[in-house]
Amino acid sequence: GEETDITDQYLTNSRAPFRHTSQAVGEGSELETGTAASTWQGNLLPSEDAGVYVDTSKDSNLTFTTSWNGHSSVGTDKRIYQTVTLPAGTYRLSAVSQTADNSDDCLLVATLGEELATLNDIATTLASAPLNEGSVTFTMPSETKVSLGVLYNLPAYSTSAISSFRLSRLQSDVLTANADDVTGIEGQRFESANVRKLESVYDLQGRKITSPNSQSPKLKGVYIVNGKKVRYQ
Repeated sequence: GEETDITDQYLTNSRAPFRHTSQAVGEGSELETGTAASTWQGNLLPSEDAGVYVDTSKDSNLTFTTSWNGHSSVGTDKRIYQTVTLPAGTYRLSAVSQTADNSDDCLLVATLGEELATLNDIATTLASAPLNEGSVTFTMPSETKVSLGVLYNLPAYSTSAISSFRLSRLQSDVLTANADDVTGIEGQRFESANVRKLESVYDLQGRKITSPNSQSPKLKGVYIVNGKKVRYQ
């Protein structure tokens, strides 16, 4: 479907060469944060034992390294993210990785609110997908804040280097959800065979319904299903 690039409208410091400070971090520099030009937050070097930095010795990519060059031996449950306010709609967050050494367990994540999900609550976050797949798609049922970024899980002697992030809006029939007024929403009943084909189901607060019963769906009320409002009866 149609996809519109909205990266520069919502994200800051989203591509190499990433903005950085003069603080040295191993072979690189500290990522710039807390400015209008760079709103990244999370686990950053040198303030954290394990975290993200800008590898100015190469292509100034956003980099996370373990063990090499004096870095921490592991990087588990570490986050880097930006928080933005998006209107209702369906979106895709993409990342281009230049180095993906043992990064199979790293995730691209979208979490409602002002903080990115950790491993403890990743199952119920808005959306997540392996970083190595390159993108994650998520649906905003109403205008609200959402945190977008990477959840790193790197073993020893590993490196993840990202050269760019992209945020795009997908063509979608999703409407602004109003939990107090569902009058006029076209009803739709799903048989059990159809439920197995559902790609994504969210309640009106944007919480993902992770395991709808495929044999006898117990959903009742209005949900966002594959980007559309649907009433279960």
